[in-house]
Amino acid sequence: RITGRDWPAAVGTRPTEVLPGIGPRRHRRLEDMGIRTVGELARADVAALEAAFGPTLGPWLRQIAQGVGDPHAHPEPRPARSVGHQQTFQRDVSDPTAIRATARALASTVAGDLLRTGQRASAVEVTIRFRPFETHVHTAPLPVPTDARDAIEDAADEALGRFELDRPVRLVGVRARLAG
Repeated sequence: RITGRDWPAAVGTRPTEVLPGIGPRRHRRLEDMGIRTVGELARADVAALEAAFGPTLGPWLRQIAQGVGDPHAHPEPRPARSVGHQQTFQRDVSDPTAIRATARALASTVAGDLLRTGQRASAVEVTIRFRPFETHVHTAPLPVPTDARDAIEDAADEALGRFELDRPVRLVGVRARLAG
């Protein structure tokens, strides 16, 4: 358990991306500003953070680096909002038929997960990562929440149809947004 008193010693020298809300992109943007650690972010100029990240996000980033936030821990995990699977190919795939088959197989797996857990999907998202690491997502809403395999697979086909598969693909992902 980390308290406000031992926060700086516990996380001050760690990279900024250990903080919630700071992923690789924000971490790189902070590094570009000369901010590499949680401690440096905690001491950063608020005006500079506002200029770089906006009037809400900039100060919030400094606050989380200072350990300011909800004083009560929440031991219960947040309920899942989606269920998904993805496949990264060993080599780039250019065959649209193979990409479609992969998306349908992933959609089938997602539908199986929904059936096992008693959840229903309200939409299906398909993620495609093109070479060189360019990622795009398209979504197909479902008319009614469902766990039906055919409906999940068809929605994945519909979302995939919004992509131009004219470049090599490295990754295919299918995710069901949970209803409710």
